[in-house]
Amino acid sequence: TAGKVNVRESTGVTYTGTDNALNNNGTGAILAFDYAYYTERSGKNALSYFDPDNHEYTAENIQAEINKMRPSTRYSLQITPTVIGKSYNVILTLYIPSGTDIATFTYNQKFTVVEKNGKYYVKSFTSTLVKQ
Repeated sequence: TAGKVNVRESTGVTYTGTDNALNNNGTGAILAFDYAYYTERSGKNALSYFDPDNHEYTAENIQAEINKMRPSTRYSLQITPTVIGKSYNVILTLYIPSGTDIATFTYNQKFTVVEKNGKYYVKSFTSTLVKQ
């Protein structure tokens, strides 16, 4: 838990950042999942923030997707709780270097989280490309 931020969340308040967070609320779970995915580039770590009862994904599946991404890809998040501890609207922006340019892709995402034993996990999410 060293180096992880403890995020406070409120309905209608947007959290912006890419911090590695404690998964003690939904915003923290989303931040931790995306940090593991985009910064650590670890399928195993990303899976650890997914609902432990969801066996649809494996660390290997997630790692295969991560490996398709350019290593220098950066990201930013805007996370807005719609129902604290349950549903969140997220805007994910990817910055992908391409030669001397950086391609920007923005996605509208809907996250559902679940609480288990005092920790929050990503249960599911959808992602729709809105800007390229």
